[in-house]
Amino acid sequence: MIAWIIMFFSSAAAFPAGFLGNCPTFLKAASKTLPFKNPVRFSFITDTHDGVAKTETFVEQILRTAPDFVIHGGDMVQHGRNPQELEQFQSAMRPIVDQNPLFIAMGNHDVDRGRGTMHLMRIFGGHPRDAFYDVVTGPVHLIFLSSELTRRTDQDRQIEWLKSTLQKACHWRIVILHRPPFSSANVITNHDRWLIDRLVPVFEAYKVDLVLSGHSHYAEHSRKNGVNYWVGGPAGGFLQGAFNVNPYSLWRVAHPLSTVTHFVASESEISSTTTDLDGKETYRFLLKKESQVRVSY
Repeated sequence: MIAWIIMFFSSAAAFPAGFLGNCPTFLKAASKTLPFKNPVRFSFITDTHDGVAKTETFVEQILRTAPDFVIHGGDMVQHGRNPQELEQFQSAMRPIVDQNPLFIAMGNHDVDRGRGTMHLMRIFGGHPRDAFYDVVTGPVHLIFLSSELTRRTDQDRQIEWLKSTLQKACHWRIVILHRPPFSSANVITNHDRWLIDRLVPVFEAYKVDLVLSGHSHYAEHSRKNGVNYWVGGPAGGFLQGAFNVNPYSLWRVAHPLSTVTHFVASESEISSTTTDLDGKETYRFLLKKESQVRVSY
């Protein structure tokens, strides 16, 4: 099995001008451990598709926070089959990848109903069905999953890998997958149902602390059976309103916003600050071990 680790480093050779023809540095491995830091700082953006100008503004915000790495929640582009859109994404993210590792979860627009497979394989060196991997950094264990698996056998393989991976000792377990199990702005389809029926019980059984997602284009914080779910607003795409009942919602935006979220994780707590396109703080939450989540907005 080849599980993807997508890491871009700060050398010209690692991220050449011919992005599609010359793959950036990546590691074909099931896991990766970064140099230990405590605390560790990272930023989370998602859904940069169809909005390069917004993405570039958020990139500037991210760089001002001096993160140790950046997480992208998927939907890099609108059409994964279009190499020009992937090149635009490369250009927008270049200031980040010149300085920081970038870790990506695959989104539905990236896979593009299978039509983006060829380009994704050229860039990342692996098939989208193998787009799950983990990274250990400081007190945090990051587990990247694919929400775009449609075949039961592929789902089974990912779930078995997930159960094994979650047995690693760590202070914090954070899962990243594109589609959120719970959202006030997402109609649960048959495709999404497996996330709730098959992944959520694993999150709860293995005491995952936080799940980061995008897809619904609507910023929201939910909590179910001790697991926190954060859905970021789009860092590029269209804004979405709430039209679904989410019984686990703790907070959601009053008006749809594009957002980026900055995290600081130590052994004892994870703090987060979410800002909008203008850099205005919209929401905070604090996770502390063996305690309730604290929120402010």
